[in-house]
Amino acid sequence: MSPDYLKNNSSIFFIILLARFAGIFVIKTSFVPDEYWQSLEVAHNRAFGYGYLTWEWKKKIRNCLYPSIFSILYQIFPDSRYTTIFLPKILQATLSSVGDFFTFKLSIKLFGEKCRKWMLFNLLSSWFLFYCSSRTISNMAETSFTACGYYFYPWNEKRHRRLSCYYMWFAGASLLMRPTAVVVWLPLYLYHFWREKDHSYILRSTLGIGYAIFITLMSSDRWFYGEWVVTPYQFFVLNWSNDIGAFYGQHSLLWYFYAGLPVLLGIHLVPFAMGITIAPLRKFYLLILFVVFVFSILSHKEFRFLLPILPLALVICSSVMNEISTGRMKIFKHKVNKYFNTILMYGILLVNIPFSLYMGLFHQLGVIDATLHLANSVSEKSSVLFLMPCHSTPYYSYIHKNITMKFLTCEPNFNNTQYYEEEADSFFQYPSFWLHQNYETKKALLPSHIVMFDSLFSHVMKFLQRNGYHLCYSTFHSHFPEKRTGSNVNIYCR
Repeated sequence: MSPDYLKNNSSIFFIILLARFAGIFVIKTSFVPDEYWQSLEVAHNRAFGYGYLTWEWKKKIRNCLYPSIFSILYQIFPDSRYTTIFLPKILQATLSSVGDFFTFKLSIKLFGEKCRKWMLFNLLSSWFLFYCSSRTISNMAETSFTACGYYFYPWNEKRHRRLSCYYMWFAGASLLMRPTAVVVWLPLYLYHFWREKDHSYILRSTLGIGYAIFITLMSSDRWFYGEWVVTPYQFFVLNWSNDIGAFYGQHSLLWYFYAGLPVLLGIHLVPFAMGITIAPLRKFYLLILFVVFVFSILSHKEFRFLLPILPLALVICSSVMNEISTGRMKIFKHKVNKYFNTILMYGILLVNIPFSLYMGLFHQLGVIDATLHLANSVSEKSSVLFLMPCHSTPYYSYIHKNITMKFLTCEPNFNNTQYYEEEADSFFQYPSFWLHQNYETKKALLPSHIVMFDSLFSHVMKFLQRNGYHLCYSTFHSHFPEKRTGSNVNIYCR
């Protein structure tokens, strides 16, 4: 028997909301640069007149809606560094809660009331969902709208009925967040079109909703960029046809299968794999397989790109655990003992809770701590140099002071220049020479603060000593430093 509060949808939403708000305070680490540079930094620039715009915004390949929402918040609420950091997290956590709630409702809609407790358990115990839900990355907003769209999509309606097109509004919203959402929605739309007898109805709905979404896209970008531009077209031309993403790292063709999905799901991979034997779930597997296959073609891969399929994967897990609890689950004609759910639950909790806490409180913490320390210690006359891989730290959106700052850039070779070398590569190849050429011959340009990983110290020690720098702050960053990073982040002052 489920507790009474599990039968009340309002209580369910409140529980999910509390969990996502808890993530705001537990998640203190950095995940990907886009969390700051493609959202908060853009919003800060729009609201306060200063903030760095990366090449994506100069090339006009990003739609402005996501950061513009944060920009509006900045202008409504009192001007404070805490509001610039926490208001966007609160908004994204709320949006994530809505997406999770509709994922919960989808499970009940498709597989019945008995899935309630399993769906809630899987939503709250998913380490990756907890890790990302309050992060200001457009992938998370895309996932929230996609989850709502999944709920309204006509998965099981009979062919003789006119099938609902309401899901198209959420599909359109997810496309506004990230054009790559087309990979999820195109096969679902074609499946809907094939099942719908009244093709004129679906075409009318497509044109009406599509027109509204397109007008929103064009007008918002006209307002932001000051000229007419079709950002999704620009996005695909630069990112897909030219494979610009490969510039930021390449992975093998099967990376999503042996690394992406296992990390995304964790121990949930066990019930996810078991569900392949359940016929009603196969349409979900086909969609997930299609999305993973398409993204696998691209050389640049990231865990967050798979976020839109996570709600469906958790729905599958919930259906499987429900089947096990009722004694109907079979694998190769062998019935699965219903007590296997207990093993699954303990396994998920024992692995995911410590892992979530470690990833949220420790792994890649230093870049955030160092930036917050700078925000508290620099004056209006200070200047900061970040000698780190590009976009390692938040920028003006966290410092919230209009001071001179410099980081090592890493823009792609748009002009196909022969022997092109980005600034970050140029620095890390010859750190001392780069510093001498750019700073030592121009003493007036020496920054008051230099931020870098501890692994770089031996390469620039003489430069620091010659110019009167001393260690003024050091903070832990990671137990597993990657190339060009380190275990600690150090700040040197003069």
